[in-house]
Amino acid sequence: MSFFYIIAGEKEKAAAHLEIALRIDPLSPETLFFSAYFEYMIENYVFAIEKLDRCLQQNPKNLPAHTVKCYCLLKLGRSREMMQYLETIPSDIIAPGYVTGLTGLAFAIQGDAVKSAEYLQQIEENAKGPDGFRSHSYLFLMYALTGKKDKAFEWISEAIAMKSSLLLFHFADPLVNAIKDDPRYVAFHEIIYRTDVEKKSKAKQHEVMNTEEVSVYSTLLLRHINEKKPYLDPDLSLRKLSVQISLHPDKLSWLLNERYGKNFNDFINHYRLETFQILMKEYNNSKSKLTQLIRKSGFKSKTAFHAYLERETGQTAVQYLNLLQSRQ
Repeated sequence: MSFFYIIAGEKEKAAAHLEIALRIDPLSPETLFFSAYFEYMIENYVFAIEKLDRCLQQNPKNLPAHTVKCYCLLKLGRSREMMQYLETIPSDIIAPGYVTGLTGLAFAIQGDAVKSAEYLQQIEENAKGPDGFRSHSYLFLMYALTGKKDKAFEWISEAIAMKSSLLLFHFADPLVNAIKDDPRYVAFHEIIYRTDVEKKSKAKQHEVMNTEEVSVYSTLLLRHINEKKPYLDPDLSLRKLSVQISLHPDKLSWLLNERYGKNFNDFINHYRLETFQILMKEYNNSKSKLTQLIRKSGFKSKTAFHAYLERETGQTAVQYLNLLQSRQ
């Protein structure tokens, strides 16, 4: 989630999800890489390199970490160092297309018009070949860095038409900052990250249940929730709940989103958190451990509890527990 938000330019949301991921598993190599990538995208290049080096200590053949480190060196104006660094990357993980692309970017950063033009021509030729995927990933960056704005926006148009995943990776990259003040960039951002697909989808979903059905099943759902307390089952699923109230899972999912503005997990965890608050009133005078209270509330694990708590309240477990105890 953090990665998706950062490539869409939603820095605050990206940071919030990254913090949750780090709290869940601070030793995760994957999370460490995305943390480094986040630093790169917000242009904290020195911090990004520090984290990328830690990634590479764990796995010297982590090609994404090597690539982003090259980008950081380029943005820091250390293009010659970047080209030297290319020679240290294990040859069995880096294809010639990457070397050509990164070298071309280095000459573009240096302002060497002759060399960058030569490499751009080579990249364009390579992009037409059977392994063109690798070269395509550098065309947009080269166009932006060499001032070929029209070419850059033509590439975006073609990438949208081809539904290329490369577009999502590179559109907001700091290496293309030179074209971000162009009105066309803003317009394309709306197309790529603010499409009307969701609106169209919701419009169609209005036909899933009529007004009478919404009223009947909303009443049935809440009665079932309050009387049977299905949320106390840690293994409760959308399908299980749909069977319990005799409603198709797709319709139940639609009802939760349309009527309550929540997905299944958030809807159920809301009741689990309320139950936890009630159980906490007896916590000080009880021998029950916190983990037991979390399980009794219906949460499957402490990790699930902490993740939902921070997303819903913006507080850590310690902050939240202190707040509950201060109210008792």
